Amino acid sequence: MIQETRIALWEASAEAVGASWVMRVAANKAIDLVRRNVRERARDRTLACLTEPQWEEPDLKLLLEAWIAELPPRLRQFYHLRYEEGWSEREVAAQLGKCRATVRWLDHCLRQAVLGK
Repeated sequence: MIQETRIALWEASAEAVGASWVMRVAANKAIDLVRRNVRERARDRTLACLTEPQWEEPDLKLLLEAWIAELPPRLRQFYHLRYEEGWSEREVAAQLGKCRATVRWLDHCLRQAVLGK
């Protein structure tokens, strides 16, 4: 972080640089470093999950299927197209004859219905 701050100081013109500028640049460099570390950790966790053997919990799958069976027909149809068939929002909207905003709303309603259980 110190090295990056020094590089920014070197690239800036000497007359435009003051103590507050240096502090602001150092703070921004620190924020960038933290954000980069968070992104790298998230990417590493995702990679670890993708490379591990698949772990399934059959009871959870049965529970989800039971919850989906209780949904209204419109949400069940949306669930089938979006999550079982893997269609995009655009494809689901075309199939249902709705706009993409409605598809996003259906997704929101589906998630609320399942998470509310």
